[in-house]
Amino acid sequence: MIGLLQELGPCRITNDSASVTLNPFSWNNNLNMLFIDQPVGVGFSHGTESVGTSQDAAADMWLFLQIFFKDPCFSKLAADDLAIWTESYGGHYAWTEG
Repeated sequence: MIGLLQELGPCRITNDSASVTLNPFSWNNNLNMLFIDQPVGVGFSHGTESVGTSQDAAADMWLFLQIFFKDPCFSKLAADDLAIWTESYGGHYAWTEG
């Protein structure tokens, strides 16, 4: 979640970690962003079931996106272009198609 909390997101944590400031260079000034910490059990993610393989994590992500785009609050986003960006180990597996 470094990207969300320190680089691309709408705010930045101050050096003393006591507050946040607006990020004038935030990517969300120009597009919609969704940050997901995945799989369950790493980083800030939590849940009741463990994820044992990358295939399990991919299946969870696929199911999540299906639910997300069917929700009336977010369904309008399903017609937009989608780009998937990863950081850390995820960079070994993610790609997008035009």
